[in-house]
Amino acid sequence: MIKKYLILSLSFGFASLFTILQAEEIKKSPVIAVSDNDFETKVLKAKKPVIVDFFAEWCGPCKKVKPTFEKLATQYANQYIFVSIDIDVAKKTAAKYKITQIPTFAIFNKGKLYGLSVGTLNEKTFEEDVKKTLAHNPDEAPLSNAPQIPNEMLLLQAITTQNTNQIKQLIKDGVDVNHKFKMPVPMGENRGKECEYTPLSIALSCNLKDVVETLLDAGASLDFTFKNMFGQEVNARQNLEKTLEETIKSMKEMLTFLDQYQEKNKK
Repeated sequence: MIKKYLILSLSFGFASLFTILQAEEIKKSPVIAVSDNDFETKVLKAKKPVIVDFFAEWCGPCKKVKPTFEKLATQYANQYIFVSIDIDVAKKTAAKYKITQIPTFAIFNKGKLYGLSVGTLNEKTFEEDVKKTLAHNPDEAPLSNAPQIPNEMLLLQAITTQNTNQIKQLIKDGVDVNHKFKMPVPMGENRGKECEYTPLSIALSCNLKDVVETLLDAGASLDFTFKNMFGQEVNARQNLEKTLEETIKSMKEMLTFLDQYQEKNKK
């Protein structure tokens, strides 16, 4: 009798273990996480076409499309390999393929990039879209269905994300490090008026020392002048000094306002 109960207990134990393992397998994502270190082995040297999702943890649209991507990964597991790449972790890979908008979906096959698609996935036409992309010569096929972004704007994005590797690559590609960006003033009494910025002035204003050093090493000039948000013709250093002066003045005015408000409400 004891032996019988022992066998039954072991049977139930193995059954429970099997159920747990099955549950863990179900929970496991069909999408492979890839970094700079294993990108070559898991993507470029893969034996099947690879569908890559370039994303970031802070990206809302990336999170929305993730369930669709995982669903497709399960559905087409026999035909394609599905991979996710966090651009904040795999910075070298993101810079190499100039990934500046996310989510971006890429198709690789036999070590070559066949196409990029920015935005959402079309679940209904997914297989047809992939087959059409793979049917083209990768050296001739258009790499993106999104409007191509000028290198100067890519440089601006790389500066704001502190992506020094991408900055260096863009500089290597011939981008003008003294390019003048014309944009409206975002706030203050000059709000809406057009002013100018340079890559160096933006990096200085954001206190990005590594980026400033990279730009200066590449030939960004401290003497290059532009019209700032106060309507003055300045260079990058003068603009930083003026911005600091105006910021301190603005903060002092706000502190004065708070003191007056609190004093008024004491009565």
